[in-house]
Amino acid sequence: MRFFFVSFLATTYVLAITAAPVDSIFSQLSTICKQFLFSIVTDDVTCLPISQLWIQAISIDWENYTSSNIGQFTPLLDTLCTAPRCAKSLTNELVVKLHQDCFSDLPQSVIQIIGYVLNNYEPIVTVGCTRDSQQRYCLLEEGKIILGNRNTHLTDIPDNELCTECTQKWVEVYDEQYSAKYANRTFNFTGISQIKQRCEFKVPG
Repeated sequence: MRFFFVSFLATTYVLAITAAPVDSIFSQLSTICKQFLFSIVTDDVTCLPISQLWIQAISIDWENYTSSNIGQFTPLLDTLCTAPRCAKSLTNELVVKLHQDCFSDLPQSVIQIIGYVLNNYEPIVTVGCTRDSQQRYCLLEEGKIILGNRNTHLTDIPDNELCTECTQKWVEVYDEQYSAKYANRTFNFTGISQIKQRCEFKVPG
């Protein structure tokens, strides 16, 4: 399934990496790069509660999660979404530091993903923390559909699964906050346009 929020995939990959053994993640990185990454954890930045997320991430069965047990992500999202939001100046500072200290490691996938998340922190957290009218995380509700349609093209997904309350909320987030800043980077613009046309979503004026 070509879901229109790349951030869902990026966040999942980052958390999966976080849950893996540290040695296997960082063994190929330079010493200065590893020191920088560990400093993010040890500096205890309140808007990036890495140590708490770590504890919750390692309890998740990343290899066997399905629509029936996707709720195991709830504690992790609770921690992420109740933390104060990082200022853009902080995430920009971390991106600059990442490029400086991990310059020789930039081709490594873990560094690319960390850079992606820092560059797109605002929309990733906003999308991840969006809730429906019953206060359920949209990411988890739509995740059930994503898991059931992972190999399905967007045009083949039934309207009742595609044109949901959560999808509309995400489209509104995109239109109201991020269309200009992240159109070609965080979001799949073509997918969003197709969904808006098919579901006739309109942002309230």
